[in-house]
Amino acid sequence: MNSTCQPKHLILLGIAALLSAQVIGAQGRPVKPDWRPAPPEHSDWTELYYADNAVPPEPAAEEKDRGFMLYSRHYTSLIFDNSVPHGDDKAERLSCRASLGEYESVTFAAYALRDLGAVSVRAGDLQKTGGAQRIPASAIKVQVVEHQHKRLAERAQRHPPPRREFMYMPSWLFERQQIDLHATQSAWFWITVQVPADAEPGTYTGNVTVSVGGRDQASLPLEVEVLPIRLAELRGYNIGYYVRTKAERPTSTQAKFPPWPLEDRFAELKAYGSTTVNIVVHILPEARLDAQGKLQVEIIGSEFEHAMEAYTNTGFAAPPGLSLGGRIMNQLSRLADRRSIAYSEYYLSYMQQLKAECDRRGWQPPIINPMDEVTSHNWPRTYIARNLRLIKQAGFYTELNHYLAYPHNNAEMWRPATLPFLDVINIIYSTGMTPQRQAPWKDCVKIANENGKTLWIYNSLQPGSVQPNSWRFWNGWFMRSFGQDVTGILYYVMTDPHTHPGNNLQDFRGDRDSETLHCWYPPDPDNGMPGGPGIDVACLREGVDDLRYIVTLEHLIRDARDIYENSGPVNQVANEAQDMLKSIVDSFDFSNAPHIKIPTNGTCESEWLERGERDGLPTVSGDYVYANGWTGADYDRARQRVADQILKFHRVIAKEGK
Repeated sequence: MNSTCQPKHLILLGIAALLSAQVIGAQGRPVKPDWRPAPPEHSDWTELYYADNAVPPEPAAEEKDRGFMLYSRHYTSLIFDNSVPHGDDKAERLSCRASLGEYESVTFAAYALRDLGAVSVRAGDLQKTGGAQRIPASAIKVQVVEHQHKRLAERAQRHPPPRREFMYMPSWLFERQQIDLHATQSAWFWITVQVPADAEPGTYTGNVTVSVGGRDQASLPLEVEVLPIRLAELRGYNIGYYVRTKAERPTSTQAKFPPWPLEDRFAELKAYGSTTVNIVVHILPEARLDAQGKLQVEIIGSEFEHAMEAYTNTGFAAPPGLSLGGRIMNQLSRLADRRSIAYSEYYLSYMQQLKAECDRRGWQPPIINPMDEVTSHNWPRTYIARNLRLIKQAGFYTELNHYLAYPHNNAEMWRPATLPFLDVINIIYSTGMTPQRQAPWKDCVKIANENGKTLWIYNSLQPGSVQPNSWRFWNGWFMRSFGQDVTGILYYVMTDPHTHPGNNLQDFRGDRDSETLHCWYPPDPDNGMPGGPGIDVACLREGVDDLRYIVTLEHLIRDARDIYENSGPVNQVANEAQDMLKSIVDSFDFSNAPHIKIPTNGTCESEWLERGERDGLPTVSGDYVYANGWTGADYDRARQRVADQILKFHRVIAKEGK
């Protein structure tokens, strides 16, 4: 919950006179610095260039002597390699608030006044004011923001065609020992504190040190206020990524990376806010008939067993998902005709054996999807209602994604047969008709609610996948505003992107307009790439934490109605909290953004505050805005209001003696 560490970022670029002075002063800096790598082949794609129109302030004598200036902005305001200090964002102190066990981030940047070698950042222990407790340096992660050539295009649309644009922009969070900087280059550092779950509430202080060539050159105070709040676990919310049991598809044409254990991938996702993963098993347990003609499923030693053990050991809050694809059907069709009773018996037996193993091993039974995006296929639909029925009969919950898309595939003729056996409808959120002809959102919600189905969304952030604020909104306040009926959000996919993580224009499916989502750069030490999460993932975690604060407060409101129904003071606080939550939701506003429209066939649209031209190149300036009326700091202020209301509840309940 960032507070004083980040100055309020500009919504407008300033009054005309100031802006004119900035632009004039900025013309001497190239928008295409020499230090950048050349872009990949891009044929019909247009490269955009970020132009920071500010004039850096005159460095102080100390800054000239050490060779760099430090500045800080809210982490949702992207800092590029050619960004500069703006004069009102000097980094003098980093601070944040966090609850017990919570991760919280602050960021700052170093702007090089000359070429610098071996620049490094380290954090020391944080000491509690007036006490002996510490947050150890080992609980503080320092990451460097790395850039890539990244696509800004929307998903494929025919009318109008998408803009094919890309730019060299901040994307990844890597842990590096040191970096080198060219004169006038900025390096963006991301500091994340993990507050111990048993920390003593209070204020902890320490320092972040910047070194050049092995010598300490600057120190920034770091302050963390630990709140006496234990946030609710989101056991009723399935938020996370599809994860393949192999780091890549065996048939993938993408560059190969060293093996990355599934346990490590699960642990990273949980640490970054995921409450679940949807497991995509490449090779499901083998099915065979024994001498008596009984089906035997070889679970021991299978990828399924490995994945379920890893999931259980990771300790996710919600149950896993399991995507079967056509793999079980393909196995069983070798034993019996798919149209036969024998096939149904084999399918049921297969599922019953999976369920029995889950029960025996103490695994949370997965929520099973028998066929990915079934409505987009023709032949599998014949069997989907039956498969769902058999999966339910075996004791699992069920899910279908893209369920309300592609109505022209005779879906209305077979979809009603699936409803009695379907628990989760998983669709793309859209304010209007999608390219897959999915119905408008209100109609989808109506179908889910009238049939008693849980509603999830997936892959709903492609157009906003380079805009940090959108990730925070969609995984938090979205589920109390536009998505108030949603309890699950899934993203495709952690480690099998459609494009190379180091080159977003290198597509492996031949679809130049396909998803631009990147969750993680897999560790590749042989090529000097430590790997790490995308900025998107870090902001997803902040959104999930927003939701945890909201749910924590909602639980207190519920308890006030149930347990403290005769307590006037407690119920008064409950009423205040209810009104406050409503006021926050009501403050979202898309209307005052003439350069952005609420989409009619997508999830969100973002735009740069300014577009222009410099040195004969197309440029963008300012922030890349997700226009819902909020800035990055507004999310922090909203969270602080919720936290303060939780603390007020605690005080009033303590006075009631319960």
